[in-house]
Amino acid sequence: ATLATIRALSNAGHAVQPAKAGPDFIDPSHHAAVAGRPSRTLDPWLQGTEGLRRNYARGEGDVCVVEGAMGLYDGEVSSTAMVAETLDLPVVLVADANAGMESVAATALGFERFATYAGRDVDVAGVIAQRAHGGRHEAGIRGALPDGLTYFGRIAPDDGLEIPERHLGLHLSEEAPIADGALDVAAAELSVDRLLGVAREPNLATSPSDGGVVEGGREGSTPDPDRPRVAVARDEA
Repeated sequence: ATLATIRALSNAGHAVQPAKAGPDFIDPSHHAAVAGRPSRTLDPWLQGTEGLRRNYARGEGDVCVVEGAMGLYDGEVSSTAMVAETLDLPVVLVADANAGMESVAATALGFERFATYAGRDVDVAGVIAQRAHGGRHEAGIRGALPDGLTYFGRIAPDDGLEIPERHLGLHLSEEAPIADGALDVAAAELSVDRLLGVAREPNLATSPSDGGVVEGGREGSTPDPDRPRVAVARDEA
């Protein structure tokens, strides 16, 4: 669903900046292959609130698509809901519609209302129906959604969208890229206008004590020789 959303926005002429909630390198490899630019890591536990906002601000393009991690509210110190709340970004639920119609709307409504119970300031904007067929199936899902929850489209069942799995994750994009044709078919079923209609400028404000951190260290400061450098190895291993 994330890759189809990136492709739909790209096909409409937008420069898409992908991002991933939580520390990951497998999903971002697929993001980069489709969007044509590296995916950003957004993790409140690793980066803190202000670090997360700074890393988001380093992105490029004119619209950002952030893929969540696990379920929306899962995680006590770092969750997709926390990322959405930190940046004040709307949430588009990807709901499994394989065996339901009205129940998809009930699931979406439950996710929206659970925000209050969980103490999270999260705006659930609507739904992408995953594995939904067209015709009566799609119409039943769309018609059951209450006011305030937007139907953004569907991802039809398609073996061409499957990514092979291995222990602890999926294959990387270099190993198992999704065919352009399958992505284009999925992207065509998503409403770019509705997605852009709920998009908004994120909250990137930082505290006065933050000092305006930029790439390379604090603005106006000299590099600390005792500060360790961290490298990430990228090879076949």
